[in-house]
Amino acid sequence: YPLLGFDRIAFIEDIEVQEEQLLRTYYSDEATYSYILSQLNSLNEGEQLFAFVVTMQNHSPYGLEYENYTITNYLNNNNPDTQNEVNSLNDFLTLTSYSDDALEAFLEELENDDEDYVVVMFGDHQPNLPFSSYLESPRGDSRTARIINILSVPYMIWTNSDSGITIDEFNEDREIQTSINYIALDMLSAAGIPYSNYYELVSIQREAIPVINPLIYFNA
Repeated sequence: YPLLGFDRIAFIEDIEVQEEQLLRTYYSDEATYSYILSQLNSLNEGEQLFAFVVTMQNHSPYGLEYENYTITNYLNNNNPDTQNEVNSLNDFLTLTSYSDDALEAFLEELENDDEDYVVVMFGDHQPNLPFSSYLESPRGDSRTARIINILSVPYMIWTNSDSGITIDEFNEDREIQTSINYIALDMLSAAGIPYSNYYELVSIQREAIPVINPLIYFNA
């Protein structure tokens, strides 16, 4: 991590975790955001923070019982043959609801601050839910197409700054699909930060190849 430019690394073993900060057995999104806010509040005047944060709250396994967590039944099921699948889906939806609430509170804290912030959120894969239809892919039935479907995720960029591009400018001629190597371009644009020579080159590549990863690439 230091070779990537990070000055400090913190894993869960480095944090004094309280029992109420756990959701199931994972450090909750709410606790994670609280930790980030504490880091922001501890900055000296003029200091800035870039944080790359990985959370585990919504990771599998799903459908299990925990003393500190209750699943909301968003979906009802009368078929005993699919009860486990429905329980897993309700579990994931409940966790997502907790994430929505935590993210909303976190962004409200940033919105009410005088500093400018940019928040980028993305996942690394779709949830591991047991429905067979989950593996169906609009890109075909090949193994590669199914893997791409599982690894295709939405991403979000939020900012309280007015120094970057507007949402209309951001969406103008924007490809619906992108890849992880290009998200930094969108983050820099949202923050109003000019591209370095390297990212200028990446931007030129994006115009010709808007999506690229170890499995596939798409032409413009």
